[in-house]
Amino acid sequence: VVINDTQEGSSLGVGGTPTVFIGKNKLLVDPEMISLKVRAGENIVKMKNGTVVIVGALPFTDFERIIEELLKK
Repeated sequence: VVINDTQEGSSLGVGGTPTVFIGKNKLLVDPEMISLKVRAGENIVKMKNGTVVIVGALPFTDFERIIEELLKK
């Protein structure tokens, strides 16, 4: 099970934990874009379909802000 989870995470661009996907739309991500943004030092990556990927341990206020923004749409 762990191997399957690890493989699925890798296919979605997850390079470590924690990584959280938040969105109202179907989960569509660009793994290469996530990797590039994370390597550039970004912890919050917004996908074109509205999904937001949060990489790393961020404060609750960051999660709250992102969720509030998504609920407004």
